[in-house]
Amino acid sequence: MGKSKKDNELPKPELKVDVKELILPMAEIAKEVAIEKATPVAKKAKEKAAPVAKKAKEKAKKAIAETKKVVEEKAEIRNTNVYIQYKGIEVSTDDIVDKVKKAYVADGHRKSSIKDVKVYIKPEEGCVYYVINGKSAGKVSL
Repeated sequence: MGKSKKDNELPKPELKVDVKELILPMAEIAKEVAIEKATPVAKKAKEKAAPVAKKAKEKAKKAIAETKKVVEEKAEIRNTNVYIQYKGIEVSTDDIVDKVKKAYVADGHRKSSIKDVKVYIKPEEGCVYYVINGKSAGKVSL
């Protein structure tokens, strides 16, 4: 008998390709090309940025120095004691202000209402004149 068509056909070879074997080398080549192309661009960018960064650093140092100077100039003395000495009497200004505030409260005012205190010391008279909140005036002894 005759041969069938199936017998005349040649077997088809199977093509087995591992995709990883193709992609990984291509990815490695792409990586190398990217690095090769990016390196000069990055180098130029770094060169152009260097003077700007240097200027910014200098400005920052200058600003820090100016701020430090201002802070030092405005630094307050934390502990100040002022004393009045006259004919054997010594009184601190803190004690004088306390007496003034007590006298104000004794006149029927609230201590919390005190916003502004002006004190006038007259050692030759042995007394202190005061004005509180620009309205209430009085006198206390040293």
